[in-house]
Amino acid sequence: MESKRLSRLQQQKALIEKKLSLEKLHLQVRNRKIETRKRLLIGKMILFAVSQDPSVEPRLRQQLDHFLKTKSDRALFNLPERRECDA
Repeated sequence: MESKRLSRLQQQKALIEKKLSLEKLHLQVRNRKIETRKRLLIGKMILFAVSQDPSVEPRLRQQLDHFLKTKSDRALFNLPERRECDA
């Protein structure tokens, strides 16, 4: 009798742990989507600011030049490759 009860409780525990793991995964995905949306909106705001005031662009390019490290990221903004002493 006890072993059946113990077995049932272990099965319930395994099911609860599986549900918990799945819920954590859903939460991670949701948070990642929210973070991506925030980044997109910030980017849209910056692009709008540049379109309204072109004098903002040189400062933005300076910041991008400082911030972007990888060759592929820099290429997106037509920035030259970083030299080793710049990194």
